Amino acid sequence: MRRAVDSVMGQSFQDFELLVVDDGSTDDTRAVLSEYGDRIRLLTKENGGPAAARNHGLQNARGEYVAFLDADDYWIREKLQRQVELLDTRPAVGFCSTATQVVDSAGRPAGDWPCRPDAGPLPDILFLHGTVISGSTSGVLARRQLVEAIGGFDPACAASRIRICGSAWLRAPSTPASRRR
Repeated sequence: MRRAVDSVMGQSFQDFELLVVDDGSTDDTRAVLSEYGDRIRLLTKENGGPAAARNHGLQNARGEYVAFLDADDYWIREKLQRQVELLDTRPAVGFCSTATQVVDSAGRPAGDWPCRPDAGPLPDILFLHGTVISGSTSGVLARRQLVEAIGGFDPACAASRIRICGSAWLRAPSTPASRRR
């Protein structure tokens, strides 16, 4: 978890709030996070799974955009800057995602999950190829209004990973929040 938090704190884009949802952990999460002082807003709740934790964070978020980061993932330094610039300059775009490099426990590259928006129609991309949203929610930056409009994350989806449960992102283009004029 420390590596995940450090990767957010080290972003080249610094105009963000960092919410951490402690979803009923039984480890030293609170002690580790206390080292960051007031730079983190800690939200606690009973264990309800990834979707419930993400929805709890979403309900407490104040920014225009929301990004999600699982405790075992981390971001490269320019991740937020690049994505914010993209959404700022393309108001019709409701969310974007990054490609993902998979690494082993020693940090060595173990594979890639590319984004391939040219893989066909949106349902095929999301459900057959899993190529617009690579890996998990950790690569996504979305307009908060859009994620709220589609009802957040569905707790019924396995682990609520975007690749497994792409129906949320499939619904996104037809919601009023995704059509900004």
